[in-house]
Amino acid sequence: MERYYKYPRSSYYITENILDWDGQTAITKLSPPMVFVRFDYGDSFFASFEEFRDAITVVEWLGGETPDKADQEAILMDCWNFLAEHEQEEEDRHERGDYDDDF
Repeated sequence: MERYYKYPRSSYYITENILDWDGQTAITKLSPPMVFVRFDYGDSFFASFEEFRDAITVVEWLGGETPDKADQEAILMDCWNFLAEHEQEEEDRHERGDYDDDF
């Protein structure tokens, strides 16, 4: 399914820091307005967008720029869509046997 993105999908990345935030994942958006969205990956599996936005994420706007509420909502929806596509791609690769055992 094709998903709509307000900002280019190429500026979003899945990241983790297992030393300080073990069990948590983050989506980092590196194009302005930049954002770091950290969450418990397991909690995100069955969460609705509203739960993702309101209950399980820690959102940090980077670079001194905090967008207005409408852009914040759009960017978090982009993050949500990116996460869904990322999870689907991981699942597809696993089913094809096309994954890296080193990770």
